[in-house]
Amino acid sequence: MNLASKRSSVASSPGRPAAEGAAPGPRLGWAGVARRTFDNIFDHRLLSIAGGVSFFALFALFPAIAALVAVYSLFSDPNTIAAHLQALSKVAPSGAISVVDEQLKRVAAQGSATLGFASIVGFLVSLWSANAATKAIFDALNVVYEERESRGFFRLNAISLVFTLLGIVFVSAAIAVMIGLPPLLSHLGAPDEIMKLVNISRWPLMLIVFCIAVAFLYRFGPDRTHARWRWISWGGAFAGIGWIIVSLLFTFYAEHFGRFNETYGSLGAVIGFMIWVWISNVVLLLGGEIDAVIERRPQQDHERQASRI
Repeated sequence: MNLASKRSSVASSPGRPAAEGAAPGPRLGWAGVARRTFDNIFDHRLLSIAGGVSFFALFALFPAIAALVAVYSLFSDPNTIAAHLQALSKVAPSGAISVVDEQLKRVAAQGSATLGFASIVGFLVSLWSANAATKAIFDALNVVYEERESRGFFRLNAISLVFTLLGIVFVSAAIAVMIGLPPLLSHLGAPDEIMKLVNISRWPLMLIVFCIAVAFLYRFGPDRTHARWRWISWGGAFAGIGWIIVSLLFTFYAEHFGRFNETYGSLGAVIGFMIWVWISNVVLLLGGEIDAVIERRPQQDHERQASRI
């Protein structure tokens, strides 16, 4: 059965029943989850779909940065966002940082007055352009969960715009709080115990918040009617922890073994950034595959038992 027929058969039903448990049952087990997830990588053409999402992400990058700077100016001085971004250099490759950093400086250089009283229409245009990447992720997750998009134009765009806006606000607040908070506390003369607690807890806390955000994406991104809500799912935890691991590994590779500038010349930083975005999308979709396999398990077991009767 090909992917089209799979998705059609799923879409013809009013909706899949929710999984009764968050963990794999004894019939399937973790080995079965891993095997089915691995098979779905090829059945769903996951690597190619992640490449398509990465294209739309690159297309939406600059409008998203413009909207990000506008929102960030509500929390802090927009001219400091580029400096704060350097704190992520250990997680993200230098090529990705340089691509984003250059655009951030260009937008922030417009001046605080321009940013503070920017046209509402201009911000909405940037938000709408950045929304293309969000809808691409929604479409990819529909393939992962084997769902057919049935939401109308207005409902789909309303949901995706909310996700886009919340994502921009989340990134802005994360940069301002997670990176700007320690220097602020130090300037205010906070005790060393408080500083140590903040430095130790901020990144694990951000990981938990990120996993919850991914859970929202897996639940409301694809067109799922009867999905069960879980604050943190196995797939969401995999996406959060896996993204950190693969980002660290790719950053290490790019810094020590990568030859992007020698191979691609002036486009080396952009190529490195695109590869990193593609890897990030693969991990995000893999997390969705894990949750989809676990959720489909009770229904598949029921169908298997019914076929034996």
